[in-house]
Amino acid sequence: MFHKLKMKLVLINICSLSVILIIIFSGIYLIMKNFNEYQNQDIMNAIGKEEQNTAPNIGPNFKNNPAGIFYIKINHSASILKISSNITITKKYASSIVALASKNKATSGNINYNKIVLKYLKVQKQYGSIIVFSDKSQGNYILNHLLLTFLIIGTISLGFMFLISLFLANKALVPIKIAWDKQKNFIADASHELKTPLTVINTSLEIIMDNKEETVESQSKWVENAQGEINRMAKLLDDLLLIASSDFDKSSIFKAVFNISYALNQAILPFESVAYEKGITVKTEIQPEIEFCGDEGKIKQLIAILIDNAIKYTPQGGNVTLKLNSDDSTIEILVIDTGKGIAKEHLNKVFERFYRVEKSRSRSLGGSGLGLSIAECIVKDHNGNISASNSFGKGAMLKVTLPIEL
Repeated sequence: MFHKLKMKLVLINICSLSVILIIIFSGIYLIMKNFNEYQNQDIMNAIGKEEQNTAPNIGPNFKNNPAGIFYIKINHSASILKISSNITITKKYASSIVALASKNKATSGNINYNKIVLKYLKVQKQYGSIIVFSDKSQGNYILNHLLLTFLIIGTISLGFMFLISLFLANKALVPIKIAWDKQKNFIADASHELKTPLTVINTSLEIIMDNKEETVESQSKWVENAQGEINRMAKLLDDLLLIASSDFDKSSIFKAVFNISYALNQAILPFESVAYEKGITVKTEIQPEIEFCGDEGKIKQLIAILIDNAIKYTPQGGNVTLKLNSDDSTIEILVIDTGKGIAKEHLNKVFERFYRVEKSRSRSLGGSGLGLSIAECIVKDHNGNISASNSFGKGAMLKVTLPIEL
């Protein structure tokens, strides 16, 4: 798939460059050809009028008669009177080309003699006429060499363009490959996460169906299992929809100025009882009366995710600390726990969707691996940054930096 896409990109670049080169080179070629013909015609007209080997009246660029242009004077009976002194030809040759030019009724045109193309111009005079000839082989030689030069330059340019396009295509496909791999992993993980509750629901319903004579109360265990997995699956789908909307619709957040210090204190309240039951102490170091422009609901959700995650991975007797600091331009939120921390190889991956450091333990705690991904989406929607590290003591530290936009 990616090989075909790469070759398609390279082919598009090569074709585009080929069209551009053809247009440029064709334009140069036609300009040179027309200029050469116009220049020769001007000189021939001047020579035919002045009856000399120079053309003094056609401008400073054409003072000397170029090689290949000469004239022959003839009388009314087509006998040769004079051949211009700038060329040496036999009388037989002169008579032959005069005869060919005289056959044509047109005053100007082209004749072919001994595989040589000559352009002629007949000007009537009192003694008969003067015929000015121009050997086109010289001009054609220059134009042919110009075409050959264009062909060489074009071929070399296309060769370089092919290599450059191949390099750029490989570079351009790197993020696409990464996104493709992430999408495949995301679909596989999402399918797995949805498959587990569906399997539990299906199994519970099969047990209930196999015991139709039993009362609902006697089978409440299986009903509760099914209901719990349905709730878990509904939560998972809500999380997936939230991530999808954050990816494609940045306008889904409602920004307004609010007291973020008060919002953080409110967001942490529901977790105090949970922490108390686990024997965990929740501490706060929140700088008071900080104003922030953002989506208050999303910020509360962000804090809820970070605190919930910290409590889950903090053992009994541990501490979870929420800090809020601010300066003139940024707000910094820190959530620090006293768990066993995060291994270095996992620090850059904890925000990936469905990524879990300890998958079996995360499932037992009810996690789906989407919490920190949602947190990252919320932070990015507020043009901020979030990172994970290990605290100076024991445990993990999640740091959120938000720009102040009042």
